Amino acid sequence: MLSVDGYAPLGEFYAVAKKLIRWKLRERIAEYELRKRDGSLTLKDAPLGNVYYENIEISAKYVVYDLFISLWGADGKRAALIRGDGSKANLELDIFRPIQGVNRESSLFRDARAVEVKQNFFKRNEYIFGIQSLESKYWHDAFIADRVFNGSSSNLLNATRDPRRVLPLINWELGSLSLEKLKILVDALAALKGIVSSLEGINLSSHRLQSRSLDGSDRDFAESLLNMLEPYNGCPVVAPSGWLDTLYGIADARQEGDPSRDLSQPPRDRILDLWKQDPFLTKDDFKSRLFPEMSVRSFDMHWKQAADLNPEIRKPGRRKAKS
Repeated sequence: MLSVDGYAPLGEFYAVAKKLIRWKLRERIAEYELRKRDGSLTLKDAPLGNVYYENIEISAKYVVYDLFISLWGADGKRAALIRGDGSKANLELDIFRPIQGVNRESSLFRDARAVEVKQNFFKRNEYIFGIQSLESKYWHDAFIADRVFNGSSSNLLNATRDPRRVLPLINWELGSLSLEKLKILVDALAALKGIVSSLEGINLSSHRLQSRSLDGSDRDFAESLLNMLEPYNGCPVVAPSGWLDTLYGIADARQEGDPSRDLSQPPRDRILDLWKQDPFLTKDDFKSRLFPEMSVRSFDMHWKQAADLNPEIRKPGRRKAKS
Protein backbone atom coordinates (compact mmCIF):
# COMPACT_ATOMS: atom_id res chain seq x y z
CA MET A 1 0.00 0.00 0.00
CA LEU A 2 1.21 3.48 -0.85
CA SER A 3 2.99 5.19 2.05
CA VAL A 4 3.55 8.94 2.16
CA ASP A 5 4.52 10.70 5.38
CA GLY A 6 1.48 12.30 6.93
CA TYR A 7 -0.88 11.00 4.24
CA ALA A 8 -2.99 7.89 3.73
CA PRO A 9 -4.24 6.36 0.45
CA LEU A 10 -7.73 7.28 -0.69
CA GLY A 11 -8.42 3.56 -1.00
CA GLU A 12 -8.00 3.19 2.76
CA PHE A 13 -10.56 5.91 3.45
CA TYR A 14 -12.97 4.20 1.08
CA ALA A 15 -12.40 0.71 2.51
CA VAL A 16 -13.00 1.87 6.09
CA ALA A 17 -16.16 3.74 5.07
CA LYS A 18 -17.56 0.63 3.37
CA LYS A 19 -16.74 -1.46 6.43
CA LEU A 20 -18.58 0.96 8.71
CA ILE A 21 -21.70 0.87 6.55
CA ARG A 22 -21.63 -2.93 6.38
CA TRP A 23 -21.29 -3.10 10.16
CA LYS A 24 -24.33 -0.92 10.61
CA LEU A 25 -26.40 -2.97 8.19
CA ARG A 26 -25.42 -6.33 9.61
CA GLU A 27 -26.53 -5.09 13.05
CA ARG A 28 -29.92 -4.25 11.55
CA ILE A 29 -30.15 -7.65 9.88
CA ALA A 30 -29.22 -9.31 13.18
CA GLU A 31 -32.14 -7.48 14.81
CA TYR A 32 -34.53 -8.89 12.22
CA GLU A 33 -33.06 -12.38 12.56
CA LEU A 34 -33.58 -12.25 16.33
CA ARG A 35 -37.18 -11.08 15.95
CA LYS A 36 -37.77 -13.78 13.35
CA ARG A 37 -36.63 -16.43 15.79
CA ASP A 38 -38.78 -15.17 18.65
CA GLY A 39 -41.82 -14.76 16.40
CA SER A 40 -42.19 -11.00 16.83
CA LEU A 41 -41.34 -10.11 13.23
CA THR A 42 -44.30 -9.51 10.95
CA LEU A 43 -44.29 -9.18 7.17
CA LYS A 44 -45.16 -5.51 7.60
CA ASP A 45 -42.06 -4.95 9.74
CA ALA A 46 -39.55 -6.72 7.53
CA PRO A 47 -37.82 -4.90 4.65
CA LEU A 48 -38.47 -6.78 1.42
CA GLY A 49 -36.29 -7.32 -1.61
CA ASN A 50 -32.60 -7.95 -2.21
CA VAL A 51 -29.70 -6.27 -0.50
CA TYR A 52 -28.10 -3.93 -3.03
CA TYR A 53 -24.34 -3.89 -2.68
CA GLU A 54 -24.24 -0.73 -4.80
CA ASN A 55 -25.82 1.14 -1.89
CA ILE A 56 -22.77 0.39 0.21
CA GLU A 57 -20.29 1.27 -2.52
CA ILE A 58 -21.92 4.58 -3.41
CA SER A 59 -22.76 5.72 0.13
CA ALA A 60 -19.16 5.03 1.19
CA LYS A 61 -18.04 7.57 -1.41
CA TYR A 62 -20.44 10.08 0.12
CA VAL A 63 -19.03 9.38 3.59
CA VAL A 64 -15.49 10.09 2.40
CA TYR A 65 -16.64 13.17 0.47
CA ASP A 66 -18.50 14.46 3.54
CA LEU A 67 -15.43 13.83 5.69
CA PHE A 68 -13.30 15.80 3.24
CA ILE A 69 -15.80 18.67 3.23
CA SER A 70 -15.66 18.90 7.03
CA LEU A 71 -11.85 18.94 7.18
CA TRP A 72 -10.81 20.48 3.84
CA GLY A 73 -8.24 23.23 4.29
CA ALA A 74 -7.76 22.61 8.02
CA ASP A 75 -4.16 23.54 8.84
CA GLY A 76 -3.77 24.21 5.12
CA LYS A 77 -4.14 20.51 4.25
CA ARG A 78 -6.04 19.00 1.36
CA ALA A 79 -6.20 15.76 -0.56
CA ALA A 80 -3.53 15.44 -3.23
CA LEU A 81 -2.22 13.17 -5.94
CA ILE A 82 1.28 11.77 -5.97
CA ARG A 83 3.30 12.47 -9.10
CA GLY A 84 5.76 10.00 -10.54
CA ASP A 85 8.65 11.79 -8.83
CA GLY A 86 6.95 11.45 -5.43
CA SER A 87 5.87 15.08 -5.15
CA LYS A 88 2.29 16.05 -4.30
CA ALA A 89 -0.18 18.13 -6.31
CA ASN A 90 -3.28 19.42 -4.53
CA LEU A 91 -6.70 18.48 -5.86
CA GLU A 92 -9.98 20.37 -5.85
CA LEU A 93 -12.71 19.11 -3.54
CA ASP A 94 -15.28 18.84 -6.36
CA ILE A 95 -13.41 15.98 -7.96
CA PHE A 96 -14.46 13.73 -5.07
CA ARG A 97 -18.17 14.50 -5.24
CA PRO A 98 -20.02 11.26 -6.13
CA ILE A 99 -21.90 11.47 -9.40
CA GLN A 100 -24.85 9.29 -8.31
CA GLY A 101 -28.01 10.85 -6.93
CA VAL A 102 -30.90 9.40 -4.96
CA ASN A 103 -33.25 7.18 -6.92
CA ARG A 104 -36.62 8.93 -7.22
CA GLU A 105 -38.35 5.62 -6.58
CA SER A 106 -36.58 5.09 -3.26
CA SER A 107 -39.23 6.75 -1.12
CA LEU A 108 -38.18 4.62 1.85
CA PHE A 109 -34.84 6.44 1.98
CA ARG A 110 -36.11 9.91 1.07
CA ASP A 111 -39.00 9.83 3.52
CA ALA A 112 -36.88 8.54 6.39
CA ARG A 113 -34.21 11.16 5.76
CA ALA A 114 -36.85 13.89 5.58
CA VAL A 115 -37.96 12.95 9.09
CA GLU A 116 -34.40 13.31 10.36
CA VAL A 117 -34.09 16.71 8.71
CA LYS A 118 -37.40 17.84 10.20
CA GLN A 119 -36.22 16.76 13.66
CA ASN A 120 -32.96 18.74 13.22
CA PHE A 121 -30.80 15.63 13.49
CA PHE A 122 -28.15 17.04 11.17
CA LYS A 123 -26.05 19.66 12.95
CA ARG A 124 -24.33 20.68 9.73
CA ASN A 125 -25.30 20.38 6.10
CA GLU A 126 -24.78 16.90 4.70
CA TYR A 127 -25.05 16.28 0.97
CA ILE A 128 -27.27 13.16 0.57
CA PHE A 129 -25.25 10.97 2.98
CA GLY A 130 -22.24 11.30 5.25
CA ILE A 131 -20.61 10.96 8.66
CA GLN A 132 -23.69 12.12 10.56
CA SER A 133 -25.88 9.58 8.79
CA LEU A 134 -23.70 6.79 10.16
CA GLU A 135 -24.93 7.71 13.64
CA SER A 136 -28.59 7.29 12.65
CA LYS A 137 -30.68 4.27 11.64
CA TYR A 138 -32.96 6.05 9.19
CA TRP A 139 -31.25 4.56 6.13
CA HIS A 140 -30.84 0.94 7.26
CA ASP A 141 -34.09 -0.52 5.92
CA ALA A 142 -33.84 1.39 2.65
CA PHE A 143 -30.31 0.09 2.03
CA ILE A 144 -31.53 -3.45 2.65
CA ALA A 145 -34.69 -3.24 0.54
CA ASP A 146 -34.20 -0.57 -2.16
CA ARG A 147 -31.81 0.50 -4.86
CA VAL A 148 -31.29 3.86 -3.15
CA PHE A 149 -28.94 5.49 -5.66
CA ASN A 150 -29.25 5.92 -9.39
CA GLY A 151 -26.58 6.20 -12.04
CA SER A 152 -25.07 9.47 -13.18
CA SER A 153 -26.87 11.84 -15.52
CA SER A 154 -26.83 10.74 -19.15
CA ASN A 155 -27.52 14.27 -20.39
CA LEU A 156 -24.88 15.38 -22.88
CA LEU A 157 -25.30 19.05 -22.00
CA ASN A 158 -24.63 18.33 -18.32
CA ALA A 159 -21.55 16.35 -19.27
CA THR A 160 -20.12 19.16 -21.37
CA ARG A 161 -20.93 21.97 -18.95
CA ASP A 162 -19.14 20.27 -16.06
CA PRO A 163 -17.85 16.72 -16.59
CA ARG A 164 -17.08 16.45 -12.87
CA ARG A 165 -20.83 16.32 -12.18
CA VAL A 166 -21.45 13.44 -14.57
CA LEU A 167 -18.27 11.46 -15.15
CA PRO A 168 -16.20 9.65 -12.51
CA LEU A 169 -12.68 11.08 -12.41
CA ILE A 170 -11.62 8.94 -9.45
CA ASN A 171 -11.20 5.18 -9.33
CA TRP A 172 -12.24 4.64 -5.72
CA GLU A 173 -11.22 1.01 -5.54
CA LEU A 174 -7.69 1.75 -6.75
CA GLY A 175 -7.59 5.18 -5.12
CA SER A 176 -6.26 6.89 -8.22
CA LEU A 177 -7.12 9.51 -10.82
CA SER A 178 -8.97 7.94 -13.76
CA LEU A 179 -9.66 9.93 -16.94
CA GLU A 180 -10.77 7.23 -19.37
CA LYS A 181 -14.39 8.40 -19.57
CA LEU A 182 -13.38 12.05 -19.81
CA LYS A 183 -11.19 11.16 -22.79
CA ILE A 184 -14.12 9.43 -24.48
CA LEU A 185 -16.30 12.51 -23.91
CA VAL A 186 -13.74 14.91 -25.39
CA ASP A 187 -13.21 12.69 -28.45
CA ALA A 188 -16.97 12.35 -28.95
CA LEU A 189 -17.51 16.10 -28.72
CA ALA A 190 -14.79 16.70 -31.30
CA ALA A 191 -16.51 14.23 -33.64
CA LEU A 192 -19.89 15.89 -33.08
CA LYS A 193 -18.43 19.28 -33.85
CA GLY A 194 -17.28 17.89 -37.19
CA ILE A 195 -20.77 16.59 -37.90
CA VAL A 196 -22.32 19.98 -37.09
CA SER A 197 -19.85 21.73 -39.40
CA SER A 198 -20.76 19.34 -42.22
CA LEU A 199 -24.48 19.96 -41.72
CA GLU A 200 -23.99 23.70 -42.02
CA GLY A 201 -22.83 23.12 -45.59
CA ILE A 202 -26.28 21.84 -46.54
CA ASN A 203 -28.25 24.51 -44.67
CA LEU A 204 -28.99 22.40 -41.63
CA SER A 205 -27.32 24.76 -39.21
CA SER A 206 -30.40 24.70 -36.99
CA HIS A 207 -30.20 20.95 -36.60
CA ARG A 208 -30.60 19.85 -32.99
CA LEU A 209 -27.04 18.57 -32.92
CA GLN A 210 -25.81 22.13 -33.12
CA SER A 211 -25.73 23.82 -29.75
CA ARG A 212 -23.50 25.99 -27.65
CA SER A 213 -22.37 22.86 -25.83
CA LEU A 214 -20.98 21.24 -28.97
CA ASP A 215 -19.05 24.08 -30.49
CA GLY A 216 -18.58 26.65 -27.75
CA SER A 217 -17.11 27.24 -24.33
CA ASP A 218 -18.63 24.13 -22.74
CA ARG A 219 -16.79 21.80 -25.09
CA ASP A 220 -13.63 23.78 -24.50
CA PHE A 221 -14.04 23.35 -20.73
CA ALA A 222 -14.10 19.55 -21.00
CA GLU A 223 -11.00 19.61 -23.20
CA SER A 224 -9.20 22.05 -20.89
CA LEU A 225 -10.00 19.86 -17.89
CA LEU A 226 -8.58 16.83 -19.67
CA ASN A 227 -5.43 18.71 -20.70
CA MET A 228 -4.90 19.88 -17.13
CA LEU A 229 -5.35 16.45 -15.53
CA GLU A 230 -4.01 14.09 -18.20
CA PRO A 231 -0.36 14.23 -17.04
CA TYR A 232 -1.57 12.78 -13.73
CA ASN A 233 -3.85 10.05 -15.07
CA GLY A 234 -3.41 6.93 -12.94
CA CYS A 235 -1.57 8.77 -10.17
CA PRO A 236 -2.49 7.64 -6.65
CA VAL A 237 -4.60 9.96 -4.50
CA VAL A 238 -3.89 10.56 -0.81
CA ALA A 239 -5.37 12.61 2.01
CA PRO A 240 -3.98 13.67 5.42
CA SER A 241 -3.74 10.55 7.57
CA GLY A 242 -5.12 12.47 10.55
CA TRP A 243 -8.43 12.70 8.73
CA LEU A 244 -8.78 8.93 9.07
CA ASP A 245 -9.11 9.31 12.84
CA THR A 246 -12.78 10.19 12.47
CA LEU A 247 -13.49 6.95 10.61
CA TYR A 248 -11.23 4.76 12.73
CA GLY A 249 -12.73 6.31 15.83
CA ILE A 250 -16.02 4.74 14.80
CA ALA A 251 -14.43 1.50 13.63
CA ASP A 252 -12.07 0.77 16.52
CA ALA A 253 -14.90 0.03 18.94
CA ARG A 254 -16.13 -2.69 16.58
CA GLN A 255 -12.93 -4.65 16.13
CA GLU A 256 -13.62 -7.04 18.98
CA GLY A 257 -14.89 -10.41 17.90
CA ASP A 258 -13.69 -10.14 14.32
CA PRO A 259 -13.81 -13.79 13.16
CA SER A 260 -11.02 -13.20 10.65
CA ARG A 261 -8.59 -13.15 13.60
CA ASP A 262 -9.65 -16.50 15.11
CA LEU A 263 -7.36 -19.18 13.68
CA SER A 264 -8.54 -22.00 15.98
CA GLN A 265 -11.76 -22.73 14.05
CA PRO A 266 -12.11 -25.05 11.04
CA PRO A 267 -12.16 -23.05 7.78
CA ARG A 268 -15.86 -23.72 7.12
CA ASP A 269 -16.79 -22.38 10.58
CA ARG A 270 -14.70 -19.27 10.08
CA ILE A 271 -16.52 -18.65 6.80
CA LEU A 272 -19.90 -19.06 8.48
CA ASP A 273 -18.97 -16.81 11.41
CA LEU A 274 -17.67 -14.10 9.12
CA TRP A 275 -20.89 -14.29 7.08
CA LYS A 276 -22.90 -13.70 10.27
CA GLN A 277 -20.75 -10.66 10.96
CA ASP A 278 -20.90 -9.34 7.41
CA PRO A 279 -23.40 -10.91 4.95
CA PHE A 280 -22.47 -8.43 2.21
CA LEU A 281 -19.00 -9.81 1.49
CA THR A 282 -18.40 -11.53 -1.82
CA LYS A 283 -16.87 -14.97 -2.10
CA ASP A 284 -13.59 -13.35 -3.15
CA ASP A 285 -13.77 -11.14 -0.06
CA PHE A 286 -14.04 -14.20 2.18
CA LYS A 287 -10.95 -15.74 0.63
CA SER A 288 -8.81 -12.60 0.69
CA ARG A 289 -9.78 -11.79 4.27
CA LEU A 290 -9.66 -15.26 5.81
CA PHE A 291 -7.36 -17.35 3.64
CA PRO A 292 -5.19 -15.16 1.41
CA GLU A 293 -2.50 -17.85 1.05
CA MET A 294 -4.85 -20.80 0.46
CA SER A 295 -5.19 -22.23 -3.03
CA VAL A 296 -8.43 -21.57 -4.88
CA ARG A 297 -9.15 -25.29 -5.06
CA SER A 298 -8.79 -25.77 -1.30
CA PHE A 299 -10.84 -22.69 -0.54
CA ASP A 300 -13.63 -23.86 -2.86
CA MET A 301 -13.80 -27.11 -0.89
CA HIS A 302 -14.23 -25.26 2.42
CA TRP A 303 -16.68 -22.83 0.81
CA LYS A 304 -18.85 -25.74 -0.36
CA GLN A 305 -18.83 -27.22 3.14
CA ALA A 306 -19.95 -23.88 4.58
CA ALA A 307 -22.62 -23.41 1.89
CA ASP A 308 -23.97 -26.92 2.55
CA LEU A 309 -24.51 -25.90 6.18
CA ASN A 310 -25.86 -22.45 5.34
CA PRO A 311 -27.08 -21.99 1.74
CA GLU A 312 -27.79 -18.30 2.55
CA ILE A 313 -24.23 -17.40 1.61
CA ARG A 314 -25.05 -18.25 -2.01
CA LYS A 315 -28.29 -16.28 -2.21
CA PRO A 316 -28.67 -13.52 -4.85
CA GLY A 317 -28.46 -10.13 -3.22
CA ARG A 318 -25.76 -11.30 -0.83
CA ARG A 319 -23.19 -11.28 -3.61
CA LYS A 320 -21.83 -8.39 -5.57
CA ALA A 321 -23.27 -8.32 -9.06
CA LYS A 322 -20.96 -8.99 -11.97
CA SER A 323 -20.30 -5.94 -14.11
